[in-house]
Amino acid sequence: MPAAFSLNLRQLVVRALDQGYSSREVAGLYGVSSSFVRKLGQRWERDGTLEPLPHGGGRRAHVDERGELLIRTLVLLTPEATLAELCEDYAVLSTGSPISVPTMHRALKRLGLRRRR
Repeated sequence: MPAAFSLNLRQLVVRALDQGYSSREVAGLYGVSSSFVRKLGQRWERDGTLEPLPHGGGRRAHVDERGELLIRTLVLLTPEATLAELCEDYAVLSTGSPISVPTMHRALKRLGLRRRR
C-alpha cells in the first residue's frame, strides 16, 4: 500500500493552487494526479487541513474469531485434511456461509497453522 503524500508536498500543492495554477498544471509540476490536487484543494478550503485521511480499514475477514476457533479445532482433529476438505468440514459445522480454498489458506496462514494441499 502506498504511503500518504508528505505534508511538505501537500503544502506546495496548495500554495501553487493559491497562486492561480490549475490542478492539471500543479499535478504535472509535482508528479501527482489531477484528482489528488483537486481533492486536496477542496479539502483545504472546506476543512482547513492538509492531513491525510485515515485508512478506510479494508475488507472484513470472511472468518471471524469464532470461525478461527473452529478452524483450529478442525486442524487439530484432522491434521491430514486438505484445504478443500477443511472447507467442506467448515461449511458443515459453521453457522456462516461456506468459505473458499483461498480463504481457508489465508485463515490458516494468519493463524500460523500448517496444512496439506
